[in-house]
Amino acid sequence: MAKNFQVLYFASARDATLAREETLSIPDDCHTLPVPQLIRNLTARHPGLQAVFKSAILAINNQYVDHAGRELDGGRMVEVKPGDEVAVIPPVSGG
Repeated sequence: MAKNFQVLYFASARDATLAREETLSIPDDCHTLPVPQLIRNLTARHPGLQAVFKSAILAINNQYVDHAGRELDGGRMVEVKPGDEVAVIPPVSGG
């Protein structure tokens, strides 16, 4: 059974990956993927994301989380599950 999830890239994250989105899989030996491991996997796949993650925020199913996987609204720890949508959102700039 596929354990896929979707990653969406915005602004400089899109530039670093040359993609708007991609479908990734949770490893076969895991049920979920911790956010720190997700970040390591993404930066290994797309080295340009390392600089982006210095200031980017993540959203899992429209819920903002820090790089440890803690929700910014409520503090609950979350991990990526099959079917989830993860967004990599760099800071907005401009005037």
